[in-house]
Amino acid sequence: MCPPRPLAVVAALALLLGVASADGVGVADAKTAPKVATASSVTPKLAKQLKVLPKQAKQLKTQMRAFAVQLSALASRVDTLEDRFSKAVGAGGVGPEGPAGAAGATGPTGPSGPQGPAGPKGNTGDTGPQGATGPRGLTWRGAWGSGTTYAKDDAVQYNGSSYVASGPASPGLLPGTAPVWELLAQKGAGGGGAGAITGFQMELLDTTVAATADQDVTVGRTCSNGGIATGGTASLVNSTDGTVIGGQVGADLDGVPRTWYVVFHSNFTKNVPVKIWVVCATTD
Repeated sequence: MCPPRPLAVVAALALLLGVASADGVGVADAKTAPKVATASSVTPKLAKQLKVLPKQAKQLKTQMRAFAVQLSALASRVDTLEDRFSKAVGAGGVGPEGPAGAAGATGPTGPSGPQGPAGPKGNTGDTGPQGATGPRGLTWRGAWGSGTTYAKDDAVQYNGSSYVASGPASPGLLPGTAPVWELLAQKGAGGGGAGAITGFQMELLDTTVAATADQDVTVGRTCSNGGIATGGTASLVNSTDGTVIGGQVGADLDGVPRTWYVVFHSNFTKNVPVKIWVVCATTD
């Protein structure tokens, strides 16, 4: 319930004082005082209001006491602030903020912390674009035939040597005589191995070699079944992976040439696909 307004309380008290007289008038002179309603003329509504006035007066008194306690606490806080302010003034007060000092020297680098654990394996990256097609290798056609037409890069054996066609070769163009046939591997003088050469065969090594960027890589193909390596060629499957520098024949522990080695310069650190063709001579 809201506390009664002071004017209403005063008016109510005056009304009570006015009706206290036995003859129905106030203590003032009956001739000059205003007429006040007698007890018999009090309405039920007014009687109800008069009945709650003592209760409202009691609530107002309680609230006034609470206000007095709060006022006392506020006054105490003000006294404390004034005392602190007086002490600060007596000690010289708080001065203005000074300028910022110069930055200190950089401290020494701390020791390196321990290496953290390896992170999880990442996802496989997208497949790169296909490289350009490499140069075409040799096509081994076996022993030369006088009635056969040969195409460029066809390789044959004739009289113990092997030849490769530098362009189309018509029937009857004799290897070792016609300019279209280039010597691939010449027949040895003998004494290098046991038995006589009975023919030639082309063997292919299609493999992948681990390479390092800007480094030369050597890879070889050894003739199968004891064959003698007489020469060969090679190409990189992707021409952008590097450049073939050259090749050479390598001998085994007995001094017999068994392997054709190819050297290429790698452009990348990766597994490089390589194809090696070696001409192997068979012996009896």
